[in-house]
This record gives sequence, C-alpha cells and structure tokens, in this order.
Amino acid sequence: MNKEEKIDSIDLDQDIIFEHKGYYTFLRDNSILTLFETDKLTDKINHPISLRCLTSDELKYIHLKRDCLVETLSIDITNDKLEEIFEWYDQLRKVGNSYSSLNLKQLNLCRYYLTISDFESHFYYFNPSDKYQIKQENEYTTTLLLSQKEENYWLLRHSLLSTGENIDDGNKLREKGIRYYLFSFTNKILSITDVLITFSIGIGYHTEITGWHPCFIDCLESILTHCSIPYNTHIEINKINF
Repeated sequence: MNKEEKIDSIDLDQDIIFEHKGYYTFLRDNSILTLFETDKLTDKINHPISLRCLTSDELKYIHLKRDCLVETLSIDITNDKLEEIFEWYDQLRKVGNSYSSLNLKQLNLCRYYLTISDFESHFYYFNPSDKYQIKQENEYTTTLLLSQKEENYWLLRHSLLSTGENIDDGNKLREKGIRYYLFSFTNKILSITDVLITFSIGIGYHTEITGWHPCFIDCLESILTHCSIPYNTHIEINKINF
C-alpha cells in the first residue's frame, strides 16, 4: 500500500481492522478520507495534505492507532482472538469489576480492536443504509426494552440518521465512513431515553453528553458513567428472526 492513499469509499466491517492493525490511519479533510502510515503521523500537528491544524480529538485517534501498532505487533488478531478479547471484557464487567480496575494491557486490546458491532451481534442482520430494515430493528428493540419493566436496562441499535432520506444517501454516508447509532435505555418513568452516537472514521465516536472518544469502549464507558447505568443490565440479543 502506498504511503498516502485517497479512499473514495470504505467498508466499516471488521476486516479493515485486521488488515490495518495500527499500521495505517484514516484522516478526514473536507469529507475526503485519506489513508496514511501511522508512524508518519505521530509527530504531526497538521494534516499532511491540507496543512490545517489537526484537532485534539484527531490527535487522540492517531495516538490510539500508534499505540495499537506498538503494543500488538506480535499478536495474531483473528476472529477467535477477537471473541476471546470481548469475552474477557464482557465477563469481568458483568460481575462488577470496574473499567478502571481492568488489566491495562488486556484493556488496550479491547480499545484497539473491539467495535460497536462486537456488543450487538444483531447488527449483522441489518443493512444500516436500509430504512425499512432499521425501522424493523427499532420496533423490535423498543418492545424488548419496554418489556423489562425496570429502569437502566440498555442496548445499542442503529439510528435512522444512517439511512438518510433514501438508500443512496445512506450509502454515501457509509462511503464517507460515517454511521449513527443509539444507546437506548429504560429511564425512571420506564420509557426509553436515546443517546445518539456518531461514528466517524478518522476521529472516533461522539455523543453530545460525553464528547469525542477515539474508540468505542471509551465512548460506551463514558455514557454508562454519565447516565449512572451499570454494565450488567445490557440486554443481549442472541438471535433475531424477521
């Protein structure tokens, strides 16, 4: 791969994480994604092409990729390894271990490689650019949330913002490396509160209540803390039939 490669479209599936393994980092400029070698970015404060100043959140994203490259170079990241990484994190958090108490080296593997889709396997059943499918998902998950009849149960789901006005708009958002999700939970009056999560390659995950985070784990944990929601009330959706 060349040192600099302009990306016209991007698949957000896990394969891209396997391939890059920290070697390469996306940066965005005027909605254009360009792929750079990570080690050529770590001492930069300006975008290599436009020369605009990189934001503090973009620099955090670059540093996360650099640390990924340094710390996981000798680790063979496979689907089985990813499942092992997720199970380690998920089980420890479920039994009450705090985020800050987890082994840092193992936790960093989670920060580097786990995405929002690792927490919701039902995401693989849906085309996030298809408005009809996302409406189906939202109807199903709304029913599931309200059936809990207790506050602070939560799950993750796609937002209709990812579909745009039509499927072409949704595909354009996907090509630009942008996707929208909802962190949805039952509140004190047993209705549903939604926290919008924006994912943007080249910077990370954003919510209005917690700001930008370079990886999904940090974003998730910040939402849980801000909303005073325990991790172990996550509703697991093992299989969906439509």
